[in-house]
Amino acid sequence: MRKLFILLILFYSSVGFSISDLHLVVDSSLSLPVRKIIREYAKEQSIIITADFSASKELLKSSEKGAHIVISVHDKKSNSNLRGVNFASDRLYLCLARGSRVEKLISKGGNLNTILKIAKKHSTFIVPNLNSQIGAIIKDVMVKLKIDRYVEIGNFENLGYTAIRSGAFAILPGSIATQYEGAGLEKLFEIPRNLYPKIQYTVSIVDSRGIEQSRDFIRFLFLESVLLRGLGFYQGV
Repeated sequence: MRKLFILLILFYSSVGFSISDLHLVVDSSLSLPVRKIIREYAKEQSIIITADFSASKELLKSSEKGAHIVISVHDKKSNSNLRGVNFASDRLYLCLARGSRVEKLISKGGNLNTILKIAKKHSTFIVPNLNSQIGAIIKDVMVKLKIDRYVEIGNFENLGYTAIRSGAFAILPGSIATQYEGAGLEKLFEIPRNLYPKIQYTVSIVDSRGIEQSRDFIRFLFLESVLLRGLGFYQGV
């Protein structure tokens, strides 16, 4: 079983599958037998998969292409509470698929706070379009940085502001918003600079679609086929 799982990792790495000690990133096109193998492997290795596979059936039934499921897992042998971020969540993390149920819910919201609350409730990552202004910044970082290189960011608030202005809205769950009491998700782009004059984190290249940031910071998953401008939240510049 273990050898089979390793072979599956090698095979699916080219189509959006990767594994770490904290997360499983699973392409929704993976078959249920493959998911079962992953689940059994996680059990054998004492890894908790906190999102039930049955919760992904709705996405599996969808004809949408490019829907990715991000399943948060936690290794029993390590500390689940990393810098105030508990990776062991009971919710399914996913990149918005066009026409998905969460997208429809969010599209009904007319303001930033409503969107944030809905997305927070569903633990949803809304990722930027890499062709947008903010996407270009992140893509540039993604391409140029070497694995495990340390980087300092001095104006994270401006990064969030640029994301809003460009129409490439991004929610960053489990990050600086939850590390300080009183700095809730709704305040993500309003955190005082004195809290984070410089943010240091490591970056690892996952594949051509995304980057995996270290446990010390937050996790992005980029999906090029998701065009946030099409959701109608903000007008692009």
